Amino acid sequence: MQISKKNLKKYEMMDPVDINELSRVHQGIARQLDKVNEVRVKEMFIRIYRGMKVCTFWVLVVFAIYFYGCYALGQETFLEEIDEEIAIERGELMVDDSGKTIPTN
Repeated sequence: MQISKKNLKKYEMMDPVDINELSRVHQGIARQLDKVNEVRVKEMFIRIYRGMKVCTFWVLVVFAIYFYGCYALGQETFLEEIDEEIAIERGELMVDDSGKTIPTN
């Protein structure tokens, strides 16, 4: 892949400078900036980690709701089957040749 001069200018950076070659005033400022950047980077990682934990929590909540819904639907179907069996035993429903239930009334 060839990089054109136009694209290279976009990514052009300053030349690295050795802090020890600077005057004392500039060294102090550079060290302060370095400390501020370290704190900023740590805060960014904390925010990213916290965001990942929150996202994981909500994904788990969504899955829990989904699986609870599937479980509840299965229970509902199970209860309907029991109700049909009781109705057949009481004579309120009849089962035809195809296996469908029809009311006797």
